[in-house]
Amino acid sequence: QQAAANAGIVLQPGVGFTNTRAGFGGFPLGFAVILVFCLFSSRRLLAAMASIATIAAVILAVRLYGAIQDGTLSQRAHILIPEVVLLAISLLGVMMETKRRRHHSATA
Repeated sequence: QQAAANAGIVLQPGVGFTNTRAGFGGFPLGFAVILVFCLFSSRRLLAAMASIATIAAVILAVRLYGAIQDGTLSQRAHILIPEVVLLAISLLGVMMETKRRRHHSATA
C-alpha cells in the first residue's frame, strides 16, 4: 500500500489489494519463473531472450507514451534508464544466441 501511494496510486481495500498483488506481483513472478526455466535450456534460450526483449520493449514504449502524455518524462528518467539497459542487454542476448545457432548449424 505504501509503495502504491508513493507512486501516486490509491488502492481500495479488499479487491483493490488483491488485484494489485495478482497483477503487479503474481503475473510478473509467474512469467519470471517460466523464463528462468527457459534460460537453462539451450533449446528454449532464444525464445526466452526474445520474450524478455519483447516485454521490455512494450513496457518501455507504454511508459514513454504515458510520460509524454502526462508531461512527466524528466521525472521518469530514473525508471526509463534501467528499462533501456534491460532492453539493450536482452537484444544483445538475442543477437548472440542467433549468431551462436548459425555458427553451430554451419559447423554441424
